[in-house]
Amino acid sequence: SDTIVANAFKKHLKFTDSLGFRNIVIMGGNSNPAPGNSGNRVIIIKAADMDKAKAIVAKDPAILFGTHKGELLPFTLQSWYPGNLGR
Repeated sequence: SDTIVANAFKKHLKFTDSLGFRNIVIMGGNSNPAPGNSGNRVIIIKAADMDKAKAIVAKDPAILFGTHKGELLPFTLQSWYPGNLGR
């Protein structure tokens, strides 16, 4: 139901915020932020290896509730242009 999805998403946001405060979530966002469109959410996390990353994702309430699916992809930062943030 919509209430279960909304509750799971609220807990998901609280979970990702807690990871952000612990320097685990680097950034997150929505691939299609148009009003009324949930799009695909992208969250970049910092983990020592894929097993640790999988353990983090497995604790996400939206995944645990089964209301959202997650796909874990490896990522290595190769370029960084902090001056472009906010542009």
